[in-house]
Amino acid sequence: MPRFFVDSIAPEADIAVLTGEQAAHAKVLRLKPGEAAVLCDAQGTDYQAEVTDLDAGSVTLRILSRGPSESEP
Repeated sequence: MPRFFVDSIAPEADIAVLTGEQAAHAKVLRLKPGEAAVLCDAQGTDYQAEVTDLDAGSVTLRILSRGPSESEP
């Protein structure tokens, strides 16, 4: 499952948007709506997410769940 690193995501957020390098990486991986991904923030939280939309410069994901990161920092 692809992992993307983000600075932060608001605790109440239902969606996240990848832009710039992260969005370009998602497109290279040929992610499509409905596919799963993990978002990792700098505070040690992992977000299970699902791609909902891809545009020219952004990828929108719906956050399904969140929890402490189980991998090394």
